[in-house]
Amino acid sequence: MQNTSASHPRSWATADVRANLVHRVHNRHVSWSYYNQALCALRFVYNVNLGNDWILKSIVCPKQEKKLPAVLSPAEVGQFTQ
Repeated sequence: MQNTSASHPRSWATADVRANLVHRVHNRHVSWSYYNQALCALRFVYNVNLGNDWILKSIVCPKQEKKLPAVLSPAEVGQFTQ
């Protein structure tokens, strides 16, 4: 999607919207939460303002990263009990 800031969202195709969002994550190094926020904003614009709910149906939100909790070693646990 080239120079989308100058064009109207009504003229964007589904592939253009997805390519722009993925470009921001991979090339501009924005977080996946930014991706989700931008996608939700675009869904609002397309659904409420433009009445085109079909254009973003195939674009999915990425799954949240599952982070494991930090596990203390037995020595670290012993520090708390002393």
